[in-house]
Parts: sequence; C-alpha cells; structure tokens
Amino acid sequence: MDLTYDSHVLKLARVDWKADHARVAEALGQARGRRLILRAEQSAAPVLAGVGAGASPLGSASPGKREIRPPAGPDDLPRALAGAGIDLDRPFDLEIVIRQPVPGAPLREALLGRHGYRDTRDRHVLHQPPASPATAATGVAAPHPLRRVPYFFRDHGGAVDLVDLHRGATVFLILNGPSFARVDPGALRRPGIHTFGVNNGAHGFRPHYWTCVDDPTRFMDTIWRDPGIQKFVPLGHFDRPVWDRAAGRVTAERVADFPNVIGYRRNEHFQADRWLTEDTINWGNHADHGGGRSVMLAALRLCHLLGFRRVCLLGCDFHMEAGRHYWFPEQRSEQAVRNNTAAYEILHGYFAALRPHFDAAGFEVWNCTEGSRLDPALFPHVPLDEALAAATLDTSASTEGMYVDRYRPEPEPPLPMTAPTTTPTPDSTLLDPGSSIPTPDPSLLT
Repeated sequence: MDLTYDSHVLKLARVDWKADHARVAEALGQARGRRLILRAEQSAAPVLAGVGAGASPLGSASPGKREIRPPAGPDDLPRALAGAGIDLDRPFDLEIVIRQPVPGAPLREALLGRHGYRDTRDRHVLHQPPASPATAATGVAAPHPLRRVPYFFRDHGGAVDLVDLHRGATVFLILNGPSFARVDPGALRRPGIHTFGVNNGAHGFRPHYWTCVDDPTRFMDTIWRDPGIQKFVPLGHFDRPVWDRAAGRVTAERVADFPNVIGYRRNEHFQADRWLTEDTINWGNHADHGGGRSVMLAALRLCHLLGFRRVCLLGCDFHMEAGRHYWFPEQRSEQAVRNNTAAYEILHGYFAALRPHFDAAGFEVWNCTEGSRLDPALFPHVPLDEALAAATLDTSASTEGMYVDRYRPEPEPPLPMTAPTTTPTPDSTLLDPGSSIPTPDPSLLT
C-alpha cells in the first residue's frame, strides 16, 4: 500500500466574520490546487420558548457540515456563505480542502506567482500573517482560529513539526569564510553547543543542522549520506540526484533517498515586515525584484523557526579576494568574487531592514568572526570565547544521589532516644519518725 499526499486541509475554527473576513479571503485567494472544496459548519441558534425577557431556550440542533460552491471572488464569499445558511453575525467553522495542491497548480502561477517562484515544486500553499504583534514570533501558538500552515515536509508531502524544537537556545552558524580555519573545532563540540552549517563546509566540520539552496550536485555526497546531519533543502531538490565524487557521476539515488532530509518551501521576494512570519523561507530577491540571494538568509530563518533565539556567526568574513575564498579548498573565478562582493552589499541592506523586526521578536544575532566586514551596527561583534562560555553546559557535577524519588513524602523523624528510668530508693531520713509507714527494705526496690 502506498501512502499518497492528496489534499491539504486548512481548518478555521470559530471564525468571526467581521474580524476575520480579510484573512479568510486571503487564504482562499492563495489556495492553489486542482480543486477547491469549502465546508462550513455552524451550530443552530437556540430556539426560545415564550417571548421577551422571560424566554427560555428549548435547545438547538447542529445542521452539520455544508459544502459551499467556491466563490468567484472575495466579494462573492459572504453571499456563498449566507446562501448555505451561515449566519455571518455568529461564529462558524470553515474547512478549506485543496485537492492535489502541488501537481495541480497552474504552471505559470507556480513559476511566476506574486512571490516569484522558479521551482515547479517550490510552491506557496497559504500565507497567514500573525494575529497581532504580540504573537508575531514564529512558533508561538497564536490564540486565534486561523493557525499558520506547516513549514517542514517529507518527500511524500507529510508535514513535520519542528517549530520551536530548540526554544530559546543558542546556535553557531558556520558560513564558511576563511577565518573559520582558525576556530578550534573541539570548542564547538562542548555540551550545550549546537551548530548549523551551509554548503560544502559540512564536509570538513559535521554540524548538527545543514542547509543549501543551490543544486544538490554542488555539494559533497558525504553530507547527503550522513544520518547525523539533519539536512534542510528546498522541496524542489527532493527529486534531484547528487554528485558521487568517487565515481565521477551523478547518483541513481535522489535527495529524498538519503537519511534525515527535511524539505521547505522558499520564496524569492524579500519583504522585511513578514520575513520572520511568512510560511515560506525567503533567501533574497530574484532578478525580477532586484536580485541578491544568499544561503545565509535561508539559514537564519531556519534557525529562528527551530526556536533558536541567539545565532552566533562564524566564518562570516563578508569579503572575498583572490586566494582567500573559503576555509576549505575551492577556487572561484574573478567574476564569482565580484558577484560575492556585490552580494555582501545587498545583504547589508537586507539586515538593516530586518534588524528592527529581529529586536521585536527577541531574535539576537552575534557576529563572532574576527576580522569580519559585516557592519557591527547591524549585528554586534562578540568574542567567540564569550559566546561559547554563555552556551556551554557545566557537566562537572557528580551524578551521585540522583536516583531517588523526589516526590515521595519525607518520613517522620524518629523520636529522640531517652535514658531508661529507675525507681529511686526512698531516703529513710525523709520519713516522719512518728509515721506509721514502715521503712521499705532497700533490697526489695532493686
């Protein structure tokens, strides 16, 4: 039996039409698939006995779910709901069912949609902005019926919930500049230290997490084959081969065949105000929007989604020159060096726009790269030793005495021991000489 991901279902509970109509319309407008099905359900209004203030409810019956013909446009939606018997003045539940959400979407919309997608499998499903600034931090459960859609997927389309997996923790993001060659790798293996790598840097230093945005054949197959590295890739990579360096050819295996691979949807239209909350991963702008893309952007967003709230940048040199390309062996042409230099300038602009949103979300970025040319006004420079000390866990304590029941009531303390008592021998001198009580024989009292 094969498990097939055929439908995407978005359930909107307790919809308040006056407050939520714009967001419901947006959800419908961005739902893409072969077929769209709407189902609405609303409990019946109570039937009252009597008239006026003294009326009492007799009860109500739920009419069940009602299928609604998809509206021709946003203005037609309230008429469609009302025509199905939904009272827009009272809360109701709405299901949006998208049949075959990936293969059925129109190709032009998938390629040239408003977010500028270029990969036929990297398709935007739905975007739900945060309910309020108070719930803008991605991963926080918003107290609102319109919940955000999943971010991470397996190759068969099943969602994987990894949001806030490392809530509040620190991660060290390795960006492969030449300066990383001077970092002690053992320091990044200490207890409490999490690492995130990009591109071919993971061949020489094995991080906990890794991502890429370029074609999979550009990266060492040892990275793909390592189950100890959780790999985040654009959904469009799942069906592509990797490069077998030893055999000198592409593999018969596809990215989806390798262990510990998680997919995400990406977009190529940078918008700072929604960058931390949109349901796809932005990695910059396509040429149609001015250009400038980088795996660094995707990695930062992934770190935030995973719950990390402090990212320490390593190998973030932010300059490239002849003979100094990466911390690992690789050559770049003069044109590639110029392109990277131009990308650094564009990234400065992105980060300047993002910094206020990072601050509002409690998302810190420290630059721990010595000699970095990334503007310290954007991300402050913090010595690596200081960042490591803040994140490292002290494991010097003894485990002795840990295997006890912390919840069992303490027994009552024993009563203090007392010395045995003896009957004193009466002093015959204390008796009245004229008393009729005979003096006891001392031998009888022992």
